[in-house]
Amino acid sequence: MRLTVAAGILGIVTLTGLGLLAVTGVNDAGAGAAVHDQDARERLLALNGLMSALQDAETGQRGYLLTGDPRFLEPYERAAPLIPPLLERLGRSGSSARYVELEGALRRQSAELIAALGDSLDTPLPATEALAAGPGTARNPASGRVHGHALDGKARMDGVRTTVAGMRVEVEARLRDSWREFDATLAASRRTAMLSLGAAGTLALALVALLAHYASRRRRAEQAASGASALLRATIDNIMQGLVVLDRDLRVLAWNERFLELRGVPRERVYAGMPFAEVIAAGARLCAGTGDQRRTLSTPLPGI
Repeated sequence: MRLTVAAGILGIVTLTGLGLLAVTGVNDAGAGAAVHDQDARERLLALNGLMSALQDAETGQRGYLLTGDPRFLEPYERAAPLIPPLLERLGRSGSSARYVELEGALRRQSAELIAALGDSLDTPLPATEALAAGPGTARNPASGRVHGHALDGKARMDGVRTTVAGMRVEVEARLRDSWREFDATLAASRRTAMLSLGAAGTLALALVALLAHYASRRRRAEQAASGASALLRATIDNIMQGLVVLDRDLRVLAWNERFLELRGVPRERVYAGMPFAEVIAAGARLCAGTGDQRRTLSTPLPGI
């Protein structure tokens, strides 16, 4: 019975542990998905910031080339220092091979675009010439060179847009995959937790029922033993001869009043488990000095 109870308790603990592990797995998967979500948001923000900075730089360069107005250089000068740190924020950790490839391409495109914009600013069209050129400007070699720089910057910017769009697709796909994985883990963990905890509950109920059955059987057995003991006591007490029941070690298990009378032992001196030799010795000591000592020690006990 003890082994059964121990096995039941061990089973309950094991199943409950499995359920808790499943819940822990959900928490870990949720934390991982949250990290991926934050990482994706950071990359998308970096891509948006990079696109904005490159667009400002390209627009400022083109405006300056076409007008010669230094005020158009302000967006370029503000944007150029922002591009390197934005590129560093894009990261490659945990990314797909396609994303890594596009990220490398974007770095090259950004460096080439900024370099081309800077080179074009070394030979700008003077503001007075740009403003006074009129319809014939395109035929002026200097004007044609400026327009060529502007068109080259726009073409490079279009290439950057294409690369950034591809990177956005990769980031969003990775984010979707992360949340799909979390949903799958959540569903599996819920099933595991429900099965484990349900089985633990069933096992606990079965164990309670078993203990209740065992307790009922033990109570009936104790009642039966008590009834048998009472019957034995009544039988012993109604026997006219002195009677004592000993175990294999000659210790007293039961006795009747007639036995105590014959041996001259007070009732309070005898107890269950008392060595029979001590009972005899107690009777002998009480009989000493009364002239009955010889009789007490030598006379056989009736009924034994």
